[in-house]
Amino acid sequence: VLTLSASTANNESPIKPATVYDTLYLSHPDSGDTKELAKPAYTSIDVYWSKDSRYAALIGTQNSSRFPMTALLIDTVNETSTELPALEIYNSIIRDYPNVKVFLSISLTECEWISDEQLKISFNLNTGAAYYPQTTSGWYVWDINTQTVAECVYEIKEIDAADTLFSTDEIAAIVDENLDILMTDSDGYYSEKEFISAHPDAFDNIIALGNAALPYLKEIGNGYNFIGEDTSGNSRCFMAKAVEYVIDPDIYDRVFPSPNGQYKIIATVNSFFDLTDPFQGIKYNLNMIKSETNEVLAIADRPYQLYSDLFADANIQWSTDGRYASLKDSYRNMYTYIYIFDAVNSAFYSLPRESEIEAAIGKKLEYTDENGRFLDRLHCLIEKWEATDVKVRIVLSDSSSEGAVVGWYLYDLEKQCIAEIQVDFQTNT
Repeated sequence: VLTLSASTANNESPIKPATVYDTLYLSHPDSGDTKELAKPAYTSIDVYWSKDSRYAALIGTQNSSRFPMTALLIDTVNETSTELPALEIYNSIIRDYPNVKVFLSISLTECEWISDEQLKISFNLNTGAAYYPQTTSGWYVWDINTQTVAECVYEIKEIDAADTLFSTDEIAAIVDENLDILMTDSDGYYSEKEFISAHPDAFDNIIALGNAALPYLKEIGNGYNFIGEDTSGNSRCFMAKAVEYVIDPDIYDRVFPSPNGQYKIIATVNSFFDLTDPFQGIKYNLNMIKSETNEVLAIADRPYQLYSDLFADANIQWSTDGRYASLKDSYRNMYTYIYIFDAVNSAFYSLPRESEIEAAIGKKLEYTDENGRFLDRLHCLIEKWEATDVKVRIVLSDSSSEGAVVGWYLYDLEKQCIAEIQVDFQTNT
């Protein structure tokens, strides 16, 4: 018997809380034994049993923009749970088709048992622009005995964009006409997806112009204004940028290679609409890539901005051996947090924030300085990479000043814990 325990997600409205199935148990009615098998985070689940009832495949929906639907294989005899391939499918495709666009997301959608030893998993793979993805649908066969993909079938579809023979004036007229359509009845739209969903043909019509439309799209796209100015035309500008990016992603994609050339962080556009805020910028999806094969090793959990803020360090920094890369996530003087890409362990995780640092030092991260400023905004900044450690400066600020360095900690990247910490400030309490 398989049992899933449920909890209420704490990030949803209390009026209609979401149910999350977060623990999977296997029970044997005859013996009464129960074993915990997995810790999923599914909001809905479909279960597919093999004919002999030894195995069960679970397809679960979860709150993840990168992996909306994943699958688990349960072996009731050996009492094991195995996560079925998802990102590995993209990596196998990129090996055969190196020109496939950068990974966005993959969903494992259905399961069918071919025999008691093989099951067929259907998938939808999204690549390219987040708001205009190229979807590759297919299926693969998972062989339980060999623990390998026995077969994988899919069809790659490319975006149809080709250079046009229209004149410059004709191109401008076509672009303007279709941008006007995209702006029709668009009050309340705040993302590329909303505009495209309302008028998909208009978006496609501009894409069909190909590279010839890029100069005019760039001219329109760069005409946006910041908050405090007239921003009424910004949506038109951002949709021009959105088309420009679909036609030629290299215009806005950013690449951060490792010092040894073995890895790279690729930043692909998620949205242009935060450009209205002068303290933000383009929102990016970030993937750590193996340079030689373009396989994805690690994926940032959500979109991030790569805006250069108050602190001058680069948003992406590599360790000297190229094994680790850090991502700095910040907004003005409000906060600065550090995330780590780990190439060897194919992982992405956050370095300690307020609660973990406060637990380590035994006091709150706040104090009033000699100028009467109350400093309680945490900024973590990479100071030095060592072999398997990284030294991080601890800075406290208020909402309008550069702040003050109050200490540092040494983080063990292999054990993922604070190895040493020193602070020098006196709290108010």
